[in-house]
Amino acid sequence: MPLPLIDHTYFSSELAVGSLSQEEIFANFNAFILKYERKFLYKILGQTLADEFLVEMAKPEVDIIQKWKDLRAKLVNPIAKESPIANYVWFYYVRDLITQQTGTGNASPTNENSILVNPIDKTTRAWNEMVSLNYSFYDWISGTDGVYGELPYTFGRCHMGRRNELYVRLNTLNV
Repeated sequence: MPLPLIDHTYFSSELAVGSLSQEEIFANFNAFILKYERKFLYKILGQTLADEFLVEMAKPEVDIIQKWKDLRAKLVNPIAKESPIANYVWFYYVRDLITQQTGTGNASPTNENSILVNPIDKTTRAWNEMVSLNYSFYDWISGTDGVYGELPYTFGRCHMGRRNELYVRLNTLNV
């Protein structure tokens, strides 16, 4: 399995994740990165192109051909630590923290010395930032003249009246 394109260092400032110094939380968060990075790539590239890309990314850097390096550079900025993948992972991670599974069902966690607040403003902002980055990516890959082959119907903004969620902005009222 290829290493993830992003790691915990992409999660600071507005995308900060608390308590990563705790081993259990760090391991859980890394599992989220692995799971949701792949989901993001499947949604933005389609399964075939995403699988080809991930196979290439598993190779030593010197063996990766330029077109895959270019694709990676459009999805991940290792210097600025910015990526639509990070926003996507963070959105689902924070959403998952809202409730916890207990022996009696789902429950909201309780905290000492703090008050839980609704994260909708922050999650909406992170999601919409991801959407903006995805539109930039869409514009770039659409102009690559078939370098990445025939883009699948799942790629892009809309197919048969169904919108790809990666291009749909949210608002705090969910309307």
